[in-house]
Amino acid sequence: MLSNTLQENSILKSPHFEYRIKKVLGHGAFGVTYLAETTVITVAKVDGPLGEIEQTVESFVKVAIKEFFMHELCSRSEEGTISDSSSSSMVSDYRRRFRKEAENLSMMKHTGIVRVMDVFDQNNTTYYAMEYIEGTSLDDYIKQHTRLDEQEAVAILNETGSALAYMHQQRMLHLDMKPKNIMRRKDGKLFLIDFGLSKHYNENGEAESSTSIGLGTPGYAPIEQTVRQNSHIFPAYIDVYALGATLFKMLTGETPPPAAEIMNEGFPYNELEECGVSEEMIRIVATAMSPRRAERFQSVEDFLTATSNPQTFMGITPIDDAIIDRSFQDLIFIK
Repeated sequence: MLSNTLQENSILKSPHFEYRIKKVLGHGAFGVTYLAETTVITVAKVDGPLGEIEQTVESFVKVAIKEFFMHELCSRSEEGTISDSSSSSMVSDYRRRFRKEAENLSMMKHTGIVRVMDVFDQNNTTYYAMEYIEGTSLDDYIKQHTRLDEQEAVAILNETGSALAYMHQQRMLHLDMKPKNIMRRKDGKLFLIDFGLSKHYNENGEAESSTSIGLGTPGYAPIEQTVRQNSHIFPAYIDVYALGATLFKMLTGETPPPAAEIMNEGFPYNELEECGVSEEMIRIVATAMSPRRAERFQSVEDFLTATSNPQTFMGITPIDDAIIDRSFQDLIFIK
């Protein structure tokens, strides 16, 4: 039986680096992520009493490598080469999007966003190498503590929200914000990861491709993400909902109910109340997760401002949907 992953010690070569696969870190419908090692050559300077000498130093660096592999449509030979069974251009289209994901991510220069160092083709597929974050996901961290208190949850929200707001400033939506896509390094530093659904908008407010917005994850995706067609706007409020749902998970330890359930049955105030969450914070979470986008915070910055001083938050005035649907240039976001 052939494996759906590369074997340990498999070698991948780009024009710039050689990578040795060490183990599988995870896999999803569109790819596999590996831990790998690569050799980095640096020059160290040594100062002596009579002068300076240079010494070439080789060192092994751990990286994470993401491989494009659609499990439903692709197969792998014993040598690792990938082929697909699709008679359409679906696989090649998604592979182009995968490469674009790497290129978009490489442009994100923020300490809270995982950094990409290389993208290359091999085995009839595409790979990209990024920094390896040794730690655990925020989701696992929450499980370890059952739930987080308000102070810690808001601190995590602010750090993560800062990275997300930066993405929005670069006209990119994440579209899959959730605790599993936030890594917590051993020293507590947080990073946004997994940009497989991310979508970039150009300066004219046009999405970079005609492909639809990804469905996201139940409990974290607002209703409009599952039905929305592309339009010339930057819908930051989609990520705002997911960020609010992430705060809900931190405060309760429970995955939020699907957006359609909230729309039909109401926001689950009681779950937050039973966990001792303050009335002011509950109101903020409910606003961020409003099923109606016009009643939500319209930017990450507005959301973070509310959580920084919840006692003064009095709610927001619903924005008319027609205003939200104005052209991209008329929307308010930091450029």
